[in-house]
Amino acid sequence: MSNIKSYQDESEHNSDIMLNIDKYLSNSVDNEEVPGAVILIVKDKKVQLHKEYGFSQIIPYSLPMNKVSIFDIASLTKVVAVWPAVMFLIDKGYINMNDELFRFYGDEIDSELKYTTIFQHLTHTSGLSERTYLKQFGNNKKDIMTGLLKDGLEYPPDKQVIYSNRGFIILGDIIEKVSGMSLDRLVKENIWDVLNMNDTIFNPDQNLIERIVSTEFYPADNLVKRGTVHDENAELLDGIAGHAGVFSTAGDIGKLCAMLLNSLSGEENKIISQKLIKDSFINYTTQLNESRGLGWAIFHKSENSKIVGHYGFTGTTIWIDLKKNMYTVLLTNRVHPSRENKNIHSIRAYVKELLMSVK
Repeated sequence: MSNIKSYQDESEHNSDIMLNIDKYLSNSVDNEEVPGAVILIVKDKKVQLHKEYGFSQIIPYSLPMNKVSIFDIASLTKVVAVWPAVMFLIDKGYINMNDELFRFYGDEIDSELKYTTIFQHLTHTSGLSERTYLKQFGNNKKDIMTGLLKDGLEYPPDKQVIYSNRGFIILGDIIEKVSGMSLDRLVKENIWDVLNMNDTIFNPDQNLIERIVSTEFYPADNLVKRGTVHDENAELLDGIAGHAGVFSTAGDIGKLCAMLLNSLSGEENKIISQKLIKDSFINYTTQLNESRGLGWAIFHKSENSKIVGHYGFTGTTIWIDLKKNMYTVLLTNRVHPSRENKNIHSIRAYVKELLMSVK
């Protein structure tokens, strides 16, 4: 009987947390901290909360948010597209974690950059600049990649974690070189289609426009971005880049999170080996300034909780608690109508704090 009571107490405790998160997000929208949001929380394969809030657009007119609204997920592209693609190619034996860039680019690359490894780019320890700024190299992919690869490092490798879009742009290019396929095609055919992530896409078709969440409003052009990638650097790369460009839904991202947790519990998947998934969540930068796995950030670790995940500039978030068998996808349109909106920081902090108290 004591076990039953303990389970009931735990269930009631977690239900209270979900109610608090629900109320908080509702108030955040009512207080105009963000125009809208969608959240999905799943624990032990059971949905705890899946709800939409507010609006997918407020300028030039309002459109309601929906649970299946499609967001520009910005830097979540790194873990939704590039990370699984790199792991897939490692599993297939096409590349190795310790491969140096020299293998893929020869001498047509900066003399220091060519000795950096796939591992260093995944952990953001390569020494590349934190500034993306691709337009200095040109306005087409060939010129941009040539300039980026010759620009070199800004810091010594392995000395600090410097979050760099450039490293993931290079990883995206390596994926294409090694596979002979475009990045969007490789991830669609080998990752997203396998997981039935049917609403996850680069450069969404116009027939999806009614479901796509708007991002920034540009007064000078009287233009709201909707269905075109928000990130200017990804746009220079025709919307398909290793650091940004993917559009997706909370439900689709949840399918990827579920696959990872299920694999760690012993279930087989057709995409990435359990070992590589486990290895991806090791903290490889314990002596440095940030905690980083392979592609994934490590946000929190305690006796009862280990939260890994990633953030996106447009207001998107993934948290996976490996010890609690729980994941959370929180998608907001915080850059609509302006990127100057900084409220996402306090929203993330509050929701994460509540999630850490889940039993």
